[in-house]
Amino acid sequence: MKNRHKSESRRKEKAKIEIQARDDVEYRYLRGLEKEHGKINLYGFQSTANVKVKTLDVFVSLRFTHYGRGEVVQDFESEEAKIETAGYSTPEDVLRLALKKDKLLLIIGDPGSGKTTLLKYYALNCLDEQGRKELALKRDFIPILLPLRKVDPNKPFCEALSEWATARNYQVSAKQFENWLEKRGALVMLDGLDEISEIEKRKQVCEWIDDACSAYGDSQFIVTCRYTGYRVTEGVELHSDQLRTEVRDLDPQQQELFLKNWFTAAYDEEPDAKDQPQDVADAVLGFLQQEENKSLKGLAGTPVLLQIMAILWKEYRGLVSGRASLYEKCTDYLLDRRDRAKNLDPVLPAHQAKILLRPLALLMQEKLKSDDISKNDLIDFLTKTEPIENVKPGIDPQEFVDNLYERAGLFKISSDDHYIFSHKSFREFLAAEQLAKEIQQQSSRANLLVENFNDGWWRETLLFTLTLSNPVVLPEFLQVFLPHETNAGSFPTVLEQIIREAQKQPVDTLEKFVLDSRRSWQNRYNALHCLRLIVSEPAKAVVKKVFKEEKHKKLKSLAEEILSERQAEEQPSTVREEIQVTEETRVGETVTSFRNPAELNSEYILIKVDKNQTEIPEIYFAKYPVTNKLYRRFIDYLGGKSQYESDFAFKIFAGLLMEQTEKVKGFADYLAKDSQGWAEKLRSQYDQEKRFNGDDQPVVGLTWFAAAAYCHWLSALNRALRAERGESDGNFSFRLPKEQEWEWAAGGGKRTYPWGDKKPDKTRANFKREVGHTTPVGSYPEGATPDGLMDMAGNVWEWMENPYQKYRQMRALRGGSWFIGAQNLRCVTRSRNNPVGYRYSSYGFRVVCLQS
Repeated sequence: MKNRHKSESRRKEKAKIEIQARDDVEYRYLRGLEKEHGKINLYGFQSTANVKVKTLDVFVSLRFTHYGRGEVVQDFESEEAKIETAGYSTPEDVLRLALKKDKLLLIIGDPGSGKTTLLKYYALNCLDEQGRKELALKRDFIPILLPLRKVDPNKPFCEALSEWATARNYQVSAKQFENWLEKRGALVMLDGLDEISEIEKRKQVCEWIDDACSAYGDSQFIVTCRYTGYRVTEGVELHSDQLRTEVRDLDPQQQELFLKNWFTAAYDEEPDAKDQPQDVADAVLGFLQQEENKSLKGLAGTPVLLQIMAILWKEYRGLVSGRASLYEKCTDYLLDRRDRAKNLDPVLPAHQAKILLRPLALLMQEKLKSDDISKNDLIDFLTKTEPIENVKPGIDPQEFVDNLYERAGLFKISSDDHYIFSHKSFREFLAAEQLAKEIQQQSSRANLLVENFNDGWWRETLLFTLTLSNPVVLPEFLQVFLPHETNAGSFPTVLEQIIREAQKQPVDTLEKFVLDSRRSWQNRYNALHCLRLIVSEPAKAVVKKVFKEEKHKKLKSLAEEILSERQAEEQPSTVREEIQVTEETRVGETVTSFRNPAELNSEYILIKVDKNQTEIPEIYFAKYPVTNKLYRRFIDYLGGKSQYESDFAFKIFAGLLMEQTEKVKGFADYLAKDSQGWAEKLRSQYDQEKRFNGDDQPVVGLTWFAAAAYCHWLSALNRALRAERGESDGNFSFRLPKEQEWEWAAGGGKRTYPWGDKKPDKTRANFKREVGHTTPVGSYPEGATPDGLMDMAGNVWEWMENPYQKYRQMRALRGGSWFIGAQNLRCVTRSRNNPVGYRYSSYGFRVVCLQS
């Protein structure tokens, strides 16, 4: 670590000399920028809140998935495709590609994913030759980094920049900015499009950015935004030619590096500390690997949450479960426990400080719709709106504010007379605590969340409010939300997250609604979907009632599906019993559907054909694309963690699969003969990505080879176990669909879309980044085919069995995806030029079963 500091020190000296060689205005500007962004505050230390560490010392390189402005790149030989096929791109990769293609770089990510720190990293690397070399910058760009919430889109671009610079005491004129942008070239980094709360203003800012991109073609533009803030369907969209990148969760190696860097900085403040940073980092990661801490492990991919975990681990040697609980514990610690550990009295104990901070945060969320507040307004709030005198007589409001900034680290200064929470998520959490309290006192306040349910500005506050351990207000919210028009379309993805993270499952509220036949079937369908997510006997009992009493076909079908899946999960059988194809599907019999116990009773539906229109055979299609839950059972088998091993040895399957691979060019080479590595090779590359790894979401990030291997596994199990019983295998086999089969199943030879000829909308399919990721299968019952197949349009492109024309290493895909536009949801649309080794977040697969 000392050598690293020496290296950084030498680099800083060189950068200082280089900066000093500039003209006076440029020198002052770059020196100010380095001072502002060269160090970052890591809150949470006992000695002081605002421990400043070098940005470049603690920066952990992020990983990205990237796309062009359409779907995904289609040229297999292109540089983009090679990087994407490798599974991820680095910050240097995406910036280099954006520069090479002369495109705006759009960076989309979750809250706390490290977008702002990334821009600091870019800015600092512009200051010296070594940094520019690391970014592969061939030009001496001037870095410009500013929050978009601070700009006035009614002013010309350079005037707005100058106004921002003046507020930061940079004193750069509009003319100077014009000169840099036009002649010198600048790296213009515009942070936080989502932090503009009003949709209309956000749209205006997008136009403002587009105009600047067009006017200053010799400069490179970068824009960051949360997923929920970039709303194409509402007109919030950048139209400049762009490279869209999405920040991926930190993988285990990145988490280890992040924790090591964090604890190194922490223990630098405590010379007598006995703990070693690597040992403590290993302890945290070991804790997260334990099965009972699975929910926390899923949160550790987000840098800000991982930092909170580090704070709590350092202080308590343990963690609490759940995102809301982490924030609650962390804010309590920052506000007073650290001071008490040093025998200091906090200005206000945590419980009293929150009496003031909660309503302040909700005021900023609901009324001000702003992430920062002026010093005058803040003091006015503490003296008039929520008098601090009532909390602790005699305390000076400014003393409390200074404590939040200097010691607690909850506040930072955004400009000379404005304060902002150190991370937006702290404000959103405290606002949620206040709103939950108000809902508990007056249930009608839940309307605020329902009315803003689809507003990205409210997304995190909504999640926090409804997943708090105290008070629990989810039932009050559901009473308003379930009958509301917001719940009248497809199953809301955010509702799944709420139900899964809720501290108390609202079975009674859901039961009352789902059994009320006077309500809309779609609203009730979504309520039943919520019950599917609750694994408990009371929830199961309600589903049984629906199955027995319900008359609506879609509701009854979903109830049957839930019960069948529960039965398979609750009564694990031996493979011999489980792999049997159900009695209705014996050789010679024709049934409309069957459930495959080997896939948790997943349903397969018979697709009948008109021999006058097509020559394809009658075939059973899986009702849904393969989900993460099902695919992980296959990966468990490959890794020796499955009940199947005792009756169907992996060694036997490995031999059978290798025989099959000889029939497809490149398959054997892809797998390699060392079957011990298959589990990792065939695992979804998004298995740790919280946007895509939900149990009921379709598995994505798989090559064609992986999808084919899953099908071979199902077929081999069927043959092996029937042979063991002395039965004929019935010539049943599982495979991927062929294009003709898929197109007939989707359109029946006459429909434009799987549901008919009406144009796609958000009630029928997940497309055009409306949601921003895949959705749980079955979320769009209005988009089903007449036969009952779900998700045949949107959500994921589905790998086909057959090669694409003469190109043996190419496979077509069908169905469109969550990312693509409506034109690609037609039953006849083909996606071409897809090498069998591609694996994207929009590629999944569906299985068919046939008897030959």
